[in-house]
Amino acid sequence: MKPFVFNTTQSIINESGALNNIADICCQQHMSKPLIVTDQGIVSVGLMAKLEEALQAGGWHTAVIQKWLPAPLKKLFTPL
Repeated sequence: MKPFVFNTTQSIINESGALNNIADICCQQHMSKPLIVTDQGIVSVGLMAKLEEALQAGGWHTAVIQKWLPAPLKKLFTPL
């Protein structure tokens, strides 16, 4: 197997009302322009709107990608 490095998120916050703190969390993480990558399912149930509202209330402008399609599978996987 080829060596690799896998980096994941620094933290996962799971608590009631956590969305209300998203603007503060972005500030603590020294973000300047949060990028949100989502899909139509998240948008259709209203979760995206709630996230955007919470960020805008905190003075943040966001960029959203919601029609993202993965690369063809042959580009994602190397045959053994």
